Amino acid sequence: MAQRVSAETITEITSSPGFVPPGKVPTPPSREELIEQIRQSIENRIDKFTRILSGPLSEEDQRRATESLERAKTHKQQFAQTIGEIPEGFKLVPVLYSKITQDQNAAVHEEYLSNVRSRFLKFIGENHADAARALGICEHGIARMQQGLDPSDKDGRPYDMNIDHIIERAGSGLWAGSKEKDPDQKTEVEDKFRQNHFGNLILIPTKIHDFKNTLNGLQRIGDLQPGESKWILMLTPERSDSNPNFICPPQTPGSRWDVLAVRPKDPFSDIHHADFVVKQALDRLREFRANPVADKGLTAVEEIARRYKRDVVDMADDNIKGRRTLAKIFNDVIEHDESARELEKLLRPLLKETAENLTGAFDQVAENLGGPKGGKLLHNFNGFYRSNALRTLREHVAKLPMAEAKQVADICKVIDVDMNVLMPPRPRETSSSANPHQRSPARPESGRNKFNDKSKRRGRNDNSLSAPGEGWQKNKGGKGKKRNGSRHRDW
Repeated sequence: MAQRVSAETITEITSSPGFVPPGKVPTPPSREELIEQIRQSIENRIDKFTRILSGPLSEEDQRRATESLERAKTHKQQFAQTIGEIPEGFKLVPVLYSKITQDQNAAVHEEYLSNVRSRFLKFIGENHADAARALGICEHGIARMQQGLDPSDKDGRPYDMNIDHIIERAGSGLWAGSKEKDPDQKTEVEDKFRQNHFGNLILIPTKIHDFKNTLNGLQRIGDLQPGESKWILMLTPERSDSNPNFICPPQTPGSRWDVLAVRPKDPFSDIHHADFVVKQALDRLREFRANPVADKGLTAVEEIARRYKRDVVDMADDNIKGRRTLAKIFNDVIEHDESARELEKLLRPLLKETAENLTGAFDQVAENLGGPKGGKLLHNFNGFYRSNALRTLREHVAKLPMAEAKQVADICKVIDVDMNVLMPPRPRETSSSANPHQRSPARPESGRNKFNDKSKRRGRNDNSLSAPGEGWQKNKGGKGKKRNGSRHRDW
């Protein structure tokens, strides 16, 4: 992708031969034509259900038609508001939305979560800190981004923000079939789907992200099938060489977009966020272990720890007669490998974040025990704490000679004691919280063992809270959702 996606380039990009098959590109409509089409489509739905309700209907048909009519009227109000309240630094422009398959979307999403998200945050923190300050992110939040973490204030409350794919993943056409070098990253970085290039990403407040999604939904893009295309009106950031806008610009004082909010403290959200961080840490661990030099160093220290029948994490800083500490041995191995060191810089902060989130989430459980939400909160935490993701992370944390890994291991040992009293594990779960060497003594340990398929997490949502229905969570509020992603199909 030679050019970044912006309000000035997106129409051309989405109607180019590299985005849609040659010969299948319709002429782009104007912004005004699309506005009129959307408005007329909503008016037609209002007229349709008004006529239906004027005739004889059964009680059930009347209920369904009434719901559809009220929904259409709501959409009319939402669209009028959308046209009149565009955030500063954005435009409504024609975009050819070309639906891809669920498998293609999942592959793009997997790459984004595994290899792109943390690096994009780090990129903003290191290169566009002034733009982050201008929006209202504090120095603590900027320092976190420089480590590849989500920005939060000094009290640990995450800013209410999302990373947005400007050209949506699900509507990215032929881009889903190939990868290219990202011109905004180092040349040695492997090729990425163009949807995941930094030039197609922007960090924006959640309320603007929701605004964009609402507008997309009003145009019923969820009804498209893979391979189908449709011109839609999309909220798109303005960009220039002097103002690349990798982060949302400051908004007009007093407007609905003004003031960057933080997410309110909520014990259930804290558990969901802890789950997200664990999965991010697993991603960084996979990358780190895939580096040959890092793997060589870990293999060496694991072999030494095995002779002492101990975990690497528990003896990393112990003085060993006639040897350096395991931490020193490992650091000496990776010291001169820049790639391994860069991966380590992404891994360590996430391990520390994991320990802090585990502590915070469990403290919330303890504080609410006996209260009206205590039982449900404990149940949710138990599902997360004994999930495959955290179990896998603990297994591999035990093999790391890092202080941050020791933090994770130590807090889990403390929580194990309390959880075994509060909610005793089932027999099959008992081994999951035990020492990895005690779990399967007959199984040969190898420093080159990789994560098994069961530990691979499925695609998740972009923001820092896990979506309902993933892993240990219950699928609530999903009634009526179709496989292609649209909801509330009108009767």
